[in-house]
Amino acid sequence: MGNIGIEITDRPIVSGMGLGIMRFKADTDGRIPQAARSVIKKAYESGINYFDSGFEYIKGTSESIIKSELVDRYPRETFFIADKLPIWKVTKKEDVKNLFEIQLERLGVGYIDFYLIHAVNNRYFEMIKQYEVMDVLSELKDKGYIKKLGFSFHDNEEVLEKVLDHYSWDFCQLQINYYDWYAQHAKSNYELCTRRNIPVFVMEPIGGGRLINLPEEAKQLLRNNGFSPAGFALSFFKRLENVRVVLSGSLKEAELEENIKTLCGKKIKDDKDDLYAEIVRMIQDKSPVPCSACGYCLKECPRKVDIPLCFQKYNDSVMLGIPSQYRNFGEFYFNCIPVESRAENCIKCGKCAKRCPQSISIPNQLSEVYKKAAISLLGIKEESLGILKEKKVVCFGSGNMGREYKNILERLGISITYFCDNSKAKWGTVESGIEVISPDFLERNKDEYYVLISSTHYDAINEQLEKSGINVIN
Repeated sequence: MGNIGIEITDRPIVSGMGLGIMRFKADTDGRIPQAARSVIKKAYESGINYFDSGFEYIKGTSESIIKSELVDRYPRETFFIADKLPIWKVTKKEDVKNLFEIQLERLGVGYIDFYLIHAVNNRYFEMIKQYEVMDVLSELKDKGYIKKLGFSFHDNEEVLEKVLDHYSWDFCQLQINYYDWYAQHAKSNYELCTRRNIPVFVMEPIGGGRLINLPEEAKQLLRNNGFSPAGFALSFFKRLENVRVVLSGSLKEAELEENIKTLCGKKIKDDKDDLYAEIVRMIQDKSPVPCSACGYCLKECPRKVDIPLCFQKYNDSVMLGIPSQYRNFGEFYFNCIPVESRAENCIKCGKCAKRCPQSISIPNQLSEVYKKAAISLLGIKEESLGILKEKKVVCFGSGNMGREYKNILERLGISITYFCDNSKAKWGTVESGIEVISPDFLERNKDEYYVLISSTHYDAINEQLEKSGINVIN
């Protein structure tokens, strides 16, 4: 795959293109269809030897899929496995090693080649320090269980610099594509890693598929210049010398073949910079909020809301669609924007609007963006807000998501009466000032409450509640 790989002693050079399996679909038993298995086989036979997995990908089955499709079929030394620590599941230092051991067992291996802390942002960085995560991972690396140690990142340059200062990292995985390069933090984050001599691995090179679904005039412009949308997006990385691996999320063999052909082809001349910028402009011109990301508003905001980022994520969701790993705009918004930078922190002082060259009513637009994100995440219709304000509300699920829902509802002027949880150990306890009740108590008093499911186990809980005749708000 060229000379953009990275070496591990006594092993082949890592291919410049990797295969990410996050978007594969599995049935209820965790099996992927034959077409998906064929993509993995095709990737391996084509010289791709870097395969990216994650603890919660494909409903928690991606590591088992790596085992069945790679570990059980090919010599272990001929490919590299990347896996990730779900930092949001860590509540104490011991969890780090316990989660890692679960991953080794799922993969059926004795070591992991590239291990990343997943989705690091400012909030998760504080957790890394609080739970002494690097002490545990460094020990695992010293003992040979981890070969290369890095992190995937979703925040700005200021936070990235703090993370880079915290440990001597082997690599960093960044979200880079030509749209984010020109419109958001991708360029500054890449350049910081390059200055620090940290190899960059790329995720979302075509924006989770969003840079395929371009406005028609943008597609026509690319056709006139001899490009397909996917080929144009992937060609962008051939100019970035510090990019070592570009992850493809191909779901079909034909898509994989096009990606390989693009990355192995000739470099696009630098005079195409104007074409990239023009496609970005066409996307932004169709955006519902006419924000140009000039940044003038940021200088005035006393709460440090990342106003351009909030508007960009909303515009992206409308114009380009939501990346397939997210179920709705709410998940997209709350996962991709750091807590301290979100729209809900706005106090409506109005200072930002006075500086906006586009004359955007920024406080009102921020309020609308947050409202759409909140309603979307909660899985309810806007007209249901009135019902929730009048009824007693129970959030089924008292973990991190439950606490997030509580905060969201309170910002919308809605109070919850109870948490409910299937864990007996939680019954009768208090979480964030709210009592946790049992499903039996909820069923006995079901006519009094409306329920919101605040758990990643949505389908199973929804089925449980339907059998009990309990009202689930939507």
